[in-house]
Amino acid sequence: FHAQHPDAFLLTAWNNKWLTADARFDDRHVHGLPENNDINGWLGQYLPDGSFLDIGEVPNPMTAAILREAHVGIFPNRCEGGTNLVAMECMAVGIPVVLACNTGHLDLINPEHCYPLLQQGPCMDPHTGHHLVDWGESSVDEIVDCLEMIYTSPSEARRRGMNGSDFIRKYSWQRQCDQLLDLLSIV
Repeated sequence: FHAQHPDAFLLTAWNNKWLTADARFDDRHVHGLPENNDINGWLGQYLPDGSFLDIGEVPNPMTAAILREAHVGIFPNRCEGGTNLVAMECMAVGIPVVLACNTGHLDLINPEHCYPLLQQGPCMDPHTGHHLVDWGESSVDEIVDCLEMIYTSPSEARRRGMNGSDFIRKYSWQRQCDQLLDLLSIV
């Protein structure tokens, strides 16, 4: 995508305390893992200087201000144990999101308020060879296609982003806690 649109800028806050040399997946798309969580150094192997920045760990109160500067949130996650709080934060501030159609993202996906990644290939555990049920490997080509749609149709991207913001209101902490308390009072 960057080759076609040199003004594209990748902003990440990708920091993983559990990223180790024995991570679950092979290096099909990249070689090696970031050493000492040096995401910027690692990205520098794959992207031109000045086209990316990993901002590291960010205090939660600063999240909304940072997200509002983005044009799109991309979540091609192979597996998401919940509904993906960062994707929900992106939706809340009204930016369009690209979501893998698997696991916890399924509760968030609707083409009216996001860009779903429908092509989900199988994920295999590289250590056992077993298929990881419900996990999915997103298509890089489909991700680039979504980015191209967002780039070339900003009004449609804005519309989906605002629809996502309206949709995500039903997931507020207050509303979710009230629903839980209502359910518990029935029991």
